[in-house]
Amino acid sequence: MNDYKQSITNLEDVNTSFDNKFKEGATAGGKVLASTLGNEKNIPYRGNVYEWVLANYYLALDYAFLNDMDKARVFFNQTAERQRRAKDYFAKEIAKEQENIKKQEEKAKSKSKGKKEVSAQFLGSLNGLTDKYKSLELMKGYENFSNPLVNYFSGIFYLLNNDKGKAERYLKEAFAISHAKVVGEDLAGVNKARNTKTTWVIVEDGEQPLLEEVADKDLYFAMPYLKDGGKGIDFKQKYSLNGKDLEVLSNFNEVIKAEFNHKLLIKRG
Repeated sequence: MNDYKQSITNLEDVNTSFDNKFKEGATAGGKVLASTLGNEKNIPYRGNVYEWVLANYYLALDYAFLNDMDKARVFFNQTAERQRRAKDYFAKEIAKEQENIKKQEEKAKSKSKGKKEVSAQFLGSLNGLTDKYKSLELMKGYENFSNPLVNYFSGIFYLLNNDKGKAERYLKEAFAISHAKVVGEDLAGVNKARNTKTTWVIVEDGEQPLLEEVADKDLYFAMPYLKDGGKGIDFKQKYSLNGKDLEVLSNFNEVIKAEFNHKLLIKRG
């Protein structure tokens, strides 16, 4: 738990690997998406954009815990930049894919009658998947591919280092997504004098959603979906402090679903 130096070594290796894949335009296009959209067993794991952001985030925390605030600041800045680039990238990709889908729909209308039966069967199979994807509607705020945990902790870091301008900006971003009461309280107190010491308690728990495959053997057609509607495993117990229950700051299921939904759009397009 306290071996921050070893953690830094491991995360730097991960960071280098992710940088090689994601440095061009936030992601390396189809190669990055392949592990989700293709056959998971046959394609090497290439990581996800949210993991690329988290690798830098945990490096920032490690340096902060080692009291190397200069390096921590560098990595918090880089983390924010990665999240911004990811958001911009996905916005462009979504617009591009929506245009591609329109073009393909027009092509489908002009197909020969001989192919209509197969097309109808294929579309019927797609419609049969609807229930599996109903639960993938995103909670309000998470559709911009930002993780409020990253924004919140960045805000606290800058607040403790007396950079109130950056602290306020990051806390605003975290509050806009999470609407968590504790974030609002910290935001309201950014410019107030702190006469007492404050301890922040943040609990990370649960397991991320898992991918499974749904297939139609007759049509040689397969698509990934998130098991149990992308619920993952939530907190195993309720956490409380001084008689008050801790509230959810960042719902990682939604962070993961946001990226998965985008990759699914590309697959279906």
